[in-house]
Amino acid sequence: MFFIKRKSDFNIKNIINKYLISLLIVGFSQNVFAHEMWLEPVLFEITKGDKFSAHEKVGQNFKGNKYAYLDSSYEKLNYTINDITHPLSPRLGSLPAVQGVIEEEGLLVLSAKTTRSKLTYKDRKIFNKFLKAEGLEWVSKAHKDRGLPEIGFTEVYRRFPKSLIKVGNGLGKDKALGLDLEWVALTNPYAANQDVKDKIKLQLLSQGKPYADVKVNVFTKIKPDSSKSLTVAKAKVVHTEHVTDEKGILSLSVKKNSVYLVNAVKMIEPDSDTSDRYNAVWESLWASMTFEVPK
Repeated sequence: MFFIKRKSDFNIKNIINKYLISLLIVGFSQNVFAHEMWLEPVLFEITKGDKFSAHEKVGQNFKGNKYAYLDSSYEKLNYTINDITHPLSPRLGSLPAVQGVIEEEGLLVLSAKTTRSKLTYKDRKIFNKFLKAEGLEWVSKAHKDRGLPEIGFTEVYRRFPKSLIKVGNGLGKDKALGLDLEWVALTNPYAANQDVKDKIKLQLLSQGKPYADVKVNVFTKIKPDSSKSLTVAKAKVVHTEHVTDEKGILSLSVKKNSVYLVNAVKMIEPDSDTSDRYNAVWESLWASMTFEVPK
């Protein structure tokens, strides 16, 4: 007797396999140090009617692993163009995780709000290293003052990545999208009628208000002149540290033919519901933005 497998059976099996792989990835990521998470478009410049796609990446120094789309990882996943925000619903297991088709010209802004994940620190040195890297040294004293244990405590974290893509003429402005911690580009790096020169201004907002005197880590991926690909694995990465001013603004010196990742972290005490649900004593909020400065 011959058994014929329908095409739909293969599709279901593939979806289940991708789902299980995503679960394994998420489970693994929750047990390691919470590095930067960002959205990295496959192409930063596209034309009207094209498909746009971006990888969800987690790692260090603008180098990270790609993760398949898992709907339970996101509270919100949107794109905004010409002042209108649209929801995105990629297929489960999609890679790149973010995909869609754009039928308008302008500045395309990808944005996301992840669900909470948790991390338990079994080594205090890892926690202290994280605090130093993100300019959060004050947390060490607050941790001690609250009488919290040196090890075995839990932190929850949420991430709020944004990414800028040029569609056609690339005209338009970024705007605040109501994320808990959010970068807003005050300068459009793609606007043809705007002289970017060598500076781009970004503003960091916390609960919609300027977030001042915050350490910012900026990673610059300098592309080889001969490269046409906008995601270059072998590109040189330069790390610089900055601080937002009294208005939460970062005035960033930039180089043409380069891709940028801007990252900042805020640490808070979790509310009672979050604390009870995750047995967490701290909650970190991560805001990132990626964009390209064209050649």
